[in-house]
Amino acid sequence: MMPRSGYSYRLGYDALKLITQNGAMFLPHAVIEYARSLERDMWNSGIMEAVHSSLLACGQFGEQDIKVRAYPCDHALVAGKPSSFIHVTIYLLSGRSDTIKKDITSRVLAALQALEVDVASLSVDARDLNRAVYSKDMQE
Repeated sequence: MMPRSGYSYRLGYDALKLITQNGAMFLPHAVIEYARSLERDMWNSGIMEAVHSSLLACGQFGEQDIKVRAYPCDHALVAGKPSSFIHVTIYLLSGRSDTIKKDITSRVLAALQALEVDVASLSVDARDLNRAVYSKDMQE
């Protein structure tokens, strides 16, 4: 099978260390969990687009490398009560410093805050994916 984008991600750790595009390391995956009550806001307020744009603006990733997914949550408690929330988990290939990860999460949080969506809780976290075991194949 021919890789879609002209390169294969089925590579070992040493090869992954060498792969960069425009000086950026591949990934991230941004996974948005949100209260089902915010379903309309997900589309009308541009939440997914704000996450994408803020990740691009941080300068760590190429636009083609950013993936954003969103999943509604039907049942959630915030401070012990049913309430609205948005939580973004950003999955990154390991190797970035905590300072860089904090910059990324702060930018995403600021982008969400700027949307002024009526939500009880906004949070963003960054998680490392182990480069030695991460595998990927993209087809055109």
